[in-house]
Amino acid sequence: LLEDPEALADTLRTSEQVQDEDGWICERVQRGITSPAYDTGRYAPHLEHGAHHFHKLLWEALKTDSGD
Repeated sequence: LLEDPEALADTLRTSEQVQDEDGWICERVQRGITSPAYDTGRYAPHLEHGAHHFHKLLWEALKTDSGD
């Protein structure tokens, strides 16, 4: 990347965008936790489909490997 200033600039722009989006999500999660509608749990279902799906797949794979 150091040899390609355009690629470096693009990477930095993308990184900044991802960090801005993460900040946006974190702020809303923090606000949501104080809401009376919040119920404890491991995931925010409407935001973390991918993470939940991955962990379900991992759980199934680990159960299969352990003979359960």
